Amino acid sequence: MRVIVIGNAPTVLLKELGSEIDKFDKVIRMNHYHIEGYEKPVGTKTNIYARSHNPEYPPSDGSKYEEVWLRPEWKMWNVKPWFHVPIINMDESNIIPLTRKNFKNNKTQTTGFRAIMTALKKFGSPVHVLGFNFFNQHGNMGSPCPRPHYYLDEPPNMYQIWKSSTVKAYAHRFDLERTEVQKLIDKKDVIPMFPEEIYDNLDLSHLDSCREYTPDHLKGKAKFGKKNVGKFYDK
Repeated sequence: MRVIVIGNAPTVLLKELGSEIDKFDKVIRMNHYHIEGYEKPVGTKTNIYARSHNPEYPPSDGSKYEEVWLRPEWKMWNVKPWFHVPIINMDESNIIPLTRKNFKNNKTQTTGFRAIMTALKKFGSPVHVLGFNFFNQHGNMGSPCPRPHYYLDEPPNMYQIWKSSTVKAYAHRFDLERTEVQKLIDKKDVIPMFPEEIYDNLDLSHLDSCREYTPDHLKGKAKFGKKNVGKFYDK
């Protein structure tokens, strides 16, 4: 069985591998992925959806997927007032917790990295990957990232982080995750479809910077997070 995990890095726009992606038996996508308008670089097929616990991402229709891989924190979304149910029309028996790999100084692992680890655990090696440039080239956690994803639209909190801060402000150790993935590549457990996005300093300066938008499910509602007490999303 051929399995691929598709990340949301803007480097996918440098290739047109969509037709190759759609040939895989299992295609795993994550978070706020977009298909319409991006079919040539990212394909159209999705079997499994991996999701973080970020409440700014719109709820997804679970009936579209064979499985949904969620962070274990998803059950708290029914408790906190600014959270929402992440998946609708989903049988909970098809929800699988994302695997966590413990390694030094990386407690808050990204959904993408955890999706790779979960794919290896469930399907075995090798797992192919595309769309992972780990937000910053060569492990420089102090670098800016004006275009974090291949799509343009970013919800408000995400937009503010990417536009006003460096990668380090996002609390994930992208540099450590890159190193771990490179180790998996060396062991032939992971096969990159576009190795340069992982190893090289690719030029993305021709891409527009991301833009802010407010998802429909948030409009007029209270913003989440301690720093946003008393604030509301635009209607």
